[in-house]
Amino acid sequence: GDLVDGGRYVSPGRCRVEGDWSNAAFMLACGLLSGEVAVCGLNPQSLQGDRRIIEVMRAMGGCVKEQKAAFIAQKSRIHGVELDIGDMIDAGPVVSFLAAAAEGRTVLTGTERLKLKESDRLAAIIEGVNAMGARAYAEEDGARLVIEGNPSLSGGTVDGKNDHRMVMSAAALASLCGGTVLGAEAVNKSYPAFFADYRSIGGKFYVG
Repeated sequence: GDLVDGGRYVSPGRCRVEGDWSNAAFMLACGLLSGEVAVCGLNPQSLQGDRRIIEVMRAMGGCVKEQKAAFIAQKSRIHGVELDIGDMIDAGPVVSFLAAAAEGRTVLTGTERLKLKESDRLAAIIEGVNAMGARAYAEEDGARLVIEGNPSLSGGTVDGKNDHRMVMSAAALASLCGGTVLGAEAVNKSYPAFFADYRSIGGKFYVG
């Protein structure tokens, strides 16, 4: 609440806390790749930068509908795009792993800050996308990330680098083609219920 009278707090009363677009992106990605998924509780007018994930998914050819209080992502034939992710840098991993399964080339710019996250996400994305059977590489000292998509991925082993967003992005892609994600416990940082929710939408996994 606001400070009044030199130090006392006054409660603003009840307020609604909107849903987290960053975490919703992983479930919506599962929908585009593997089958219809509805995510509720998201504010379409949110100031969160990752709200742009809907715009990005649609630009890739993904079918994402807004219906009542939910966004519904449906399995889609997606294609590469060129876009600047500088203002939604936390979505870099999930966009990259979507691009791995897309037809054609994706070029992401504004990617330098990926190096400065919980892991060097730029290096981790390149390693992970390549491990899953597509091709990724950086240009311009990391200012551009290029991903050559492969719609016929057969899966692989991705090191999550103890990074929650890397783990969840790789798991979303694995919903399509299978695979192994190391360090899955990293989801506890931001989304402890991720794998429970993943199972609830039809995802299959086991912990080795």
